[in-house]
Amino acid sequence: MTPQQCAEHRGRIGVEVRIILNGYWQPDESPEMQKAVLAHWLDALEDWPLDQVRGALIAWQMDNPNRRPNPGHIVQMLKKRRGEQYAQKLAALPKPAEAQPVVTEEARQRNLEVVSQLFPTIAKRMPEVKE
Repeated sequence: MTPQQCAEHRGRIGVEVRIILNGYWQPDESPEMQKAVLAHWLDALEDWPLDQVRGALIAWQMDNPNRRPNPGHIVQMLKKRRGEQYAQKLAALPKPAEAQPVVTEEARQRNLEVVSQLFPTIAKRMPEVKE
């Protein structure tokens, strides 16, 4: 993102955070403290897409109507959801085919014949080929 795009993204996230936090008890803070708290939220959430942040904030509010979130709660929800989505994608991938033997039985038989012809003493110690 360009610096301007990043600032716009942070601004949109800031609006969403303020909307959700407005539904909870608000401490009596100075404007400087409010800005610092919001900056902390934005630093934690700026790497996440706006729709995911909004979804996590709303989910937190629905699941925890009496408990004010902090940035760590929301990031934890976002990471958990991302992990679940990744696991679903992995589960949907086709399963690898069963490993085929590197040497076919026919090739193994030929190899034993060659060894027995070239090295008869070694061939005597080799296990017999099951047919």
